[in-house]
Amino acid sequence: MARRACRPQPDPRDLNDLPDRPAPATALRHAGWSEAWGALLAALAEGPGVVALLGPPGVGKTMMLGELERRLRQAGPGVHRVDFGDLAGPPAPGVLLVDEAERIGAPALEALARQTAGVAVLAALPGFAQRLQGLAHRRVILRPVRAGEVPAYVAARLAQLGVPSARLAPDGVAALGAASGGVPRLLNMLLGSALFTAGLDGAARVGAAQVQAAAAMLTLPKPQRGAPRPAPALASPPASAHPATARPAPAQARPWLLGG
Repeated sequence: MARRACRPQPDPRDLNDLPDRPAPATALRHAGWSEAWGALLAALAEGPGVVALLGPPGVGKTMMLGELERRLRQAGPGVHRVDFGDLAGPPAPGVLLVDEAERIGAPALEALARQTAGVAVLAALPGFAQRLQGLAHRRVILRPVRAGEVPAYVAARLAQLGVPSARLAPDGVAALGAASGGVPRLLNMLLGSALFTAGLDGAARVGAAQVQAAAAMLTLPKPQRGAPRPAPALASPPASAHPATARPAPAQARPWLLGG
């Protein structure tokens, strides 16, 4: 079936002037996010072609793609969203947003790079850059949270969860940054698990010991270069961690258990 042509795409330069719709509850605007967002809008404003949004697993590429989609749809029509790199047919005019772009076949990728009537934003892991060699494209890097930014990120995440910032000890914050590598998804999961562990232990504050225990409960496999990282799985804790007289409340009552 032929794809219907779309009306002209909105001007990306106007996107920051649009009223902000509520973003997902777990999206925190750390410095790396802000840098990448500005670079993404600048790359879009350059005109047709391919814009590669690259970053490690869990850094927030899908969230940034969703934020861009919301703002583009506010600005006007001509926006297409494709998940899992499933492209069918030639590129249509407008803005095409593709998540997990590693799945795009070589002929389709070459067609996107040659297009003159639209922009394709391709979110992928850093290894995808190798497939773009020799193809015209602009590149935007979404980096993790730097070590010096972790305290502010953790404070903002605690505020999101309604947890007082005093609940975390300084060594706990440092341990979170070290164990997560600054990747927001892992930071969120470790923070939630550390809060849960501290509750089981009856600890007044979350310190390095609780973070280390949380990291031991999470299976964090080392991904192969350019391959998606599986979502961390919760390992079975030792039986002594769950005394029969201290059964925790359901996860719905503990928002920090939801990694985000």
